[in-house]
Amino acid sequence: MKYTDEECERINHNYQIAVRNMNDHAWSAMLDSEKLASLQDIENKLAMDAGRIPSEVVTKELAGEYGAQDGNTLLIDAQSLQKDDFREVLDTLYHEDAHARDWVNSVFSDRQVALSPEERQALEARMTPVPAAEKDFNGYWNHPAEVNARAAGKAGVEQLLSDQQVLAQYDASHKATNQILQTYDTVDLSSVGAAQEKSSAAPAEAVGHGAEAAQGQDHSEEHMR
Repeated sequence: MKYTDEECERINHNYQIAVRNMNDHAWSAMLDSEKLASLQDIENKLAMDAGRIPSEVVTKELAGEYGAQDGNTLLIDAQSLQKDDFREVLDTLYHEDAHARDWVNSVFSDRQVALSPEERQALEARMTPVPAAEKDFNGYWNHPAEVNARAAGKAGVEQLLSDQQVLAQYDASHKATNQILQTYDTVDLSSVGAAQEKSSAAPAEAVGHGAEAAQGQDHSEEHMR
């Protein structure tokens, strides 16, 4: 999928805002709708960097599960947004994105032809049925799709936190007000939109996921860690 320069600029700008707001204080102050929008901005960045269509990020009551993936839709447990640890939710986002990424690669022929023989073989292994955890936990836990998605979750969180440090250094060197403080510490939440629009974006090359760290799967499955 080709992105225009304008789309890239917008996606990078929104990603940087989302990264700045991924901290304990901001997470506790944000509305669920704002948290979901930030997660979508992160997913959009992942998809753009990989040259694929983004998944839609939605919330759903998942009866104790962290998240699930249904085709090109990422389901985040609605209750998890109420928890204090934003890293757990981020891990779920990257985990389910890995599954959706495999779904895209398995469905669209233009994605398949871009894979090497080794990558296609690994994709086929990840796309085999995943055993239900309650019936065969070891089979579920050790399935290639789940092993890969857990790795993607860990790597994704680490990359975002690294990007956050890069942005903090950029803000400091340019004497910019930290976006986290501007939006959630000193500005009334009713003016969040205006505060975000006023912020300057760091150069796109300063942050980003580059090649996606791990390949991921589908099968409309729920995951647990």
